Amino acid sequence: MTGATDARNYERIAENVVRFAPVIYGPEQMKGMHGVNENIEYNCLPGCVDFYKNLIAAMGEK
Repeated sequence: MTGATDARNYERIAENVVRFAPVIYGPEQMKGMHGVNENIEYNCLPGCVDFYKNLIAAMGEK
């Protein structure tokens, strides 16, 4: 998912802002985006966690 959503609130105080979420959302998930009881399906999380683990590891290699 790409988007600026909450990232725009951090631009003034953060050097780097990630403007996407490495999550694959289905049509039903998208219907509830920014609504009451917004959530993310549990089965979406492993790929997201793996992405951020790899990102953090890559940042440490610099």
